Amino acid sequence: MRIGLLLPLMLSGCGNLLSGMFSGFNAYCEEKADCMDGNDEDEKACVIDIQNTRRISRVYGCEADYEEYIQCMKEEADCESEGRYDYWTDEGECNDDLDDYLDCLSDESDVIGGSGGGDYDTGGWDWPEEEEEEEAEEWSGSDSCWYEDMLCIAANEPDNEAWCYGVGLEYSADPCSGGYYGVCAIPAGGDYTSPATAYYYEGFDESSCEGAGGTYTEY
Repeated sequence: MRIGLLLPLMLSGCGNLLSGMFSGFNAYCEEKADCMDGNDEDEKACVIDIQNTRRISRVYGCEADYEEYIQCMKEEADCESEGRYDYWTDEGECNDDLDDYLDCLSDESDVIGGSGGGDYDTGGWDWPEEEEEEEAEEWSGSDSCWYEDMLCIAANEPDNEAWCYGVGLEYSADPCSGGYYGVCAIPAGGDYTSPATAYYYEGFDESSCEGAGGTYTEY
């Protein structure tokens, strides 16, 4: 599925992150889910888990260490069998990278301690919610599509979750949060079957709105 009218412009200033991060780890998570007899939801959860842990690593200034670890997993991990059971393992090849990442977390946090080894579960984290701010306009829908923490789209599609993953965005069951500095009203057309609204947060270039044929309002 081709990326919608808004997305090519927004990605041009972000180092083609979708092709480097999303596509690469979609394939990784597909292989991992297949190995463990998972389903499509398990595959999606794997991708979201990597994305969310990457965000958390950025909070602590440990993003480079985490990316080295997860890139190692992408290159080294494989499906192995023992008796009737299949399991996903890097056979210890990524332990040093994992230790570096956990050591960084321990150094930067007052509540995370120790270093790990073996298979590290990147789940179990709660991404801190942004503090809601009063805005001139709020999205009243029930779910949203995110590009990192810089852009949120209220797509208004019949199946927003499928639409999000189809264009390489991260789906959230929650609405777009406050704290944005601008809003782009996007008309129907291309990948949008209904008018949509994009919310811009710190670090995102608002010029993409005009390129998508939308109307931008700054707050």
